[in-house]
Amino acid sequence: MPTKIDYVDEVWNPVTGCTKISMGCLNCYAEKMARRLHGMGLKKYLNGFKPTFHEDQGPIHIKRPKNFLVCSMGDIFHEDISTMEINWCFQTMAECRDRHMFLVLTKRPARILNYTAMYEEPPLWPNIFIGVSVENHNAAMWRIPQIKSFYSGLAQYQRWISCEPLLGRINIRHQLKYLDFVVAGAETGPGARPCDPDWLRSLRDQCKEAQVPFWLKQIDSKGSQELDGVLHKEMPECLKINPQ
Repeated sequence: MPTKIDYVDEVWNPVTGCTKISMGCLNCYAEKMARRLHGMGLKKYLNGFKPTFHEDQGPIHIKRPKNFLVCSMGDIFHEDISTMEINWCFQTMAECRDRHMFLVLTKRPARILNYTAMYEEPPLWPNIFIGVSVENHNAAMWRIPQIKSFYSGLAQYQRWISCEPLLGRINIRHQLKYLDFVVAGAETGPGARPCDPDWLRSLRDQCKEAQVPFWLKQIDSKGSQELDGVLHKEMPECLKINPQ
C-alpha cells in the first residue's frame, strides 16, 4: 500500500503486530494505527497488534519497479512468526528480484542469523536490504554487529539502519564500512521525545566521512526536514533506479 515514508514507494506487510523490546518502541505508531484499523473492522487487523502472518503476495502482481519497506506494521523476525512463514516472505521477495527492491527492518537481528543458518549456501537476495533499528548508542553497539556478520564480505548483501526515533547521540564510525544506507529522524506524534539537532549533525557527518548515503526524514516532531537549511536525501544507486 502507498505510504508517506519518503524513502520508499510502498509498504508491504506480510506480518503485522509486535511487542515492545526497547526504548524505541515506547511510542510505537504502528501499535496505535493497528488499534484504529482493528476498530474499523479491517480483516488484516482482526488480531489487533498481536503478531500475525498474512499470505500477501501483493508485490508479485505489481509490474512497475518499486521500493518497498517490509513490515512497517510489525517485525518479520518476531519470535511468534515461524521460520516457515519467514521463508515464505523471503521467497516472495526473491521472486520479484527482476523489478522490486525490499528494505527489511527488525529489532531482532539475532533471528536473522538463526534463519540464514538453515541455508547450506548463501541465498541470492540482490534485491533485499537487511536492516536494524538503532535508536541510541546501546542499540547501535549490539544490533549493528549482528547484521555486520550476516554473510560478511559478500557484495550481494546490502545492510542498512534506521535511526528513527533517534533518542541520543550515536557513534558508528567504525561500523559504517559494513553499511550501505542510513536513515534517521526525530520521533513524531503525541508524546514525541525531543531530538537534539546535534545528534543528527553528528550522524550526517559520520556518513559523509564514510561515503555512506544518508537520508534524513525529519528533524523534529513537527516534521521539518531541513537540517541547517539543507535537505539530506541520499540513497544507494540500486534504489535510485526505481522511480519515486
